[in-house]
Amino acid sequence: MIYSARVGTQTVYVENRGTQTFITFSNQSPGQQQSQSNSFTTGEWTATPTLVRSATGGAILQIQSSQGQWFIQLQANGIQHLTSPPTLETAEVIPMQQQDTSPVAPEMQPMQPMQPMQPMQPMKMGDMEMQMNPMQMRMGNMEMRMGEPSSVSNTAASTHTSTKQFCTQCGHAVALTDKFCAHCGHAQQG
Repeated sequence: MIYSARVGTQTVYVENRGTQTFITFSNQSPGQQQSQSNSFTTGEWTATPTLVRSATGGAILQIQSSQGQWFIQLQANGIQHLTSPPTLETAEVIPMQQQDTSPVAPEMQPMQPMQPMQPMQPMKMGDMEMQMNPMQMRMGNMEMRMGEPSSVSNTAASTHTSTKQFCTQCGHAVALTDKFCAHCGHAQQG
């Protein structure tokens, strides 16, 4: 059920969806529209809500629900739940009309997870070829691979294999036995 009422220059909309009560305070003037919304877990309504003008200038919404009685203060600067019941004996009741539509946006459905991407196909441009899994690139007679042990296929290069180490600080070559880089003095690991 959706109810609306005019409070001064503003319109208040009250809606109960399941255990949630949605309250929208809307101000419409030529060329301008402002609204603020709030929701409270009040439980399902057991009676039509009552709206009364408060002494402070706003209004107080009284909701009777399965979880008890609720008092919600509506003012131009905000909507808030009152923890203690206000004195309403002399308050003026503001008539509320039942509505068919609500300015409150319907609850959004959760997004569906994205489908996994298809693996990239090998790319070719002229004599250059690139592949992603395992990452490798070939251009002419040069080849570079990452992600798997390197195996040198060129027989001229395989005659002499040596493991070179480089300084992580400056990039100069260091011997396996060096504790410090001779160029920058950075301590070597290993």
